[in-house]
Amino acid sequence: MNSNSIKDSIETFASSKDEFAIMLDGAWGTGKTFFLQNVVKPSLNKEHEFLYFSVYGFNSLGELTKKLKEKMFISSFDYGGNLVEETSKLLKVTTPLLKTVQNKYPATKLITEATGEYFIDKQLSKNKEKENAAVLVIDDLERMNKNIDKADFLGYVLTNIIECYGYRVIFVGNSKEMELDEKAFNRIKEKAISRVFPFESDIALIRSDFLDFSKIEFVKNNAGWIQDILASYMQKGNLDINLRTLQFILNSYLMVEEKFEIFSRENSIEDSKLKLVKQSAFLNLFVIGNEYRKGKVTRDNCHELDKFMNWDWSKGTIRNRDEKSKGEKPKDEKPLSDSIVDEYHTTSNKEFAEHIFYNQEINNLIFDGIFDASKFFAAWSECFKKSEDSPDWTHKLKEYLNLSDQELKELQDTVIDDIEKGEAKKLDDILLGMEFLSFFDKKDVLITEKEFHLTIPKKLEQLVKQSKYLPDTHMLKIQYSDAFEDEKFNPQLKDIFNKEHKREKTEKGREFLKAIFNDNIEGYNKIIRDGYRFNIFREILDNDYLDKVLLTKHNKAHMLVSYLENNYLNEFDLKHAHSNELENVNELYNKVKEYLQKETDEIEKMDKYRLNMLKSSLKEIKDELEK
Repeated sequence: MNSNSIKDSIETFASSKDEFAIMLDGAWGTGKTFFLQNVVKPSLNKEHEFLYFSVYGFNSLGELTKKLKEKMFISSFDYGGNLVEETSKLLKVTTPLLKTVQNKYPATKLITEATGEYFIDKQLSKNKEKENAAVLVIDDLERMNKNIDKADFLGYVLTNIIECYGYRVIFVGNSKEMELDEKAFNRIKEKAISRVFPFESDIALIRSDFLDFSKIEFVKNNAGWIQDILASYMQKGNLDINLRTLQFILNSYLMVEEKFEIFSRENSIEDSKLKLVKQSAFLNLFVIGNEYRKGKVTRDNCHELDKFMNWDWSKGTIRNRDEKSKGEKPKDEKPLSDSIVDEYHTTSNKEFAEHIFYNQEINNLIFDGIFDASKFFAAWSECFKKSEDSPDWTHKLKEYLNLSDQELKELQDTVIDDIEKGEAKKLDDILLGMEFLSFFDKKDVLITEKEFHLTIPKKLEQLVKQSKYLPDTHMLKIQYSDAFEDEKFNPQLKDIFNKEHKREKTEKGREFLKAIFNDNIEGYNKIIRDGYRFNIFREILDNDYLDKVLLTKHNKAHMLVSYLENNYLNEFDLKHAHSNELENVNELYNKVKEYLQKETDEIEKMDKYRLNMLKSSLKEIKDELEK
């Protein structure tokens, strides 16, 4: 049911004589409360009193029902006018006074309580006489205190509110979070609820209430575009948009908008280009902001997405991941990068693939509340400038379904010739060409007569050796799966990257150690941000740093201690992340310990002091890893 249908059903229910309640059932953040308060209430308020009450925060059934009845009593005098406010003030004044009297004259307690109950009961009973009964919304059913039996509460509402006073009751909750099995929920439901309306985020409602009248110019002017992006996400795996998360994304984007407007004025950026940049920033914020609010992307693991940064996703793989994954059982735990690719990069929305661009500045916005428009713009411009310099066939390949056999053969020949002659000068262009050729071969539409399975990898290897930064092999396998799975290209393709990655990691490991022992904090932090991870202890043992820098006169042990104390020991889930390093920690610890056992006069006091600091840090790491 869409929101309009649910609204019609609620209006019909409010005017009926149904002696049961109804329930609005949906996941957290789908907008159930927002829908009732902003869509249903204005319509019902024309003829019905509308009362909202949350069951969250009460410790007992008695406390809960007492507060509920009190709120119904106050609200019953008027539809939210001054009388409600005055009555509330009166209760605040008279309640302490009555308690004082009761304390002094205990015999009056039963009388005052009975009198109070009489007046409350008399006032609420008037609701039954009304042509249009009051509507009572009882929210947060799943958040009710566990000590309160839900069946007892629903039974109370049925007997003491619906049957006794004629209120039309709407329960609101998330049945999946009630910690009940389906049978248990149905047994409780039968006590008081006649119909349950499943509630999901309504994209039309989202547009009308969040986008069309947004104070953010970009959001308002691109409401239809954003609606399409959200709709494609929701259609993918029946996912819902959490409205609190959407509000977080929109609020965060306000800073992006403001920063880009200032940057644009200072640099005279064309409106058409600025719009494209803003679209990329919005999509980046949508993905990372959504996953951050779900708890999947954190400050500690966001480095796993470094491989996504500054990449032109419009040149991604052509394989249909959705089709390929049918029937596969999802793994209990996927790498973060795989999870995001599966959830966002397998939709049929071309706008998403054309405009998505990940950049560190959006991470900075989410985690630190800062955003540098100039850095985002520079990275975006560099990325898409490279796309403009790519051969024409990198874009024509995506339209292969429209080609005849002869046209496809000519296109395939052009791809092979350009790569072999060095016309394709970028790594991702060659990989894209290989991906399509492998895909055509697999689908039995490889029409070219040229031999290329040996020549193209050689060209690729030349470019790989020249590259300053290599994409992560795991990510390449996702982006160019057909090429990496093509037996005619393998094992050459994997060997090229594995060999270069090993060489690159060795070089980065040396740079990492050099940065640590030169106290270059920014240097080693940059290497970490670039996605490199090292067994620092093995690196020290294998690179002569032990004898040249640590176990020597005027050692630099304190610089290693600084890194271990400020970075290594502060890592999230240290034991899980570094469990395979315990043996190397022990080896380094024992070598330091053995060196310190030398004759005292052989080691200067400050050298000994610094090594004892290191020994203490290594002992702490040992203890953590051995837990």
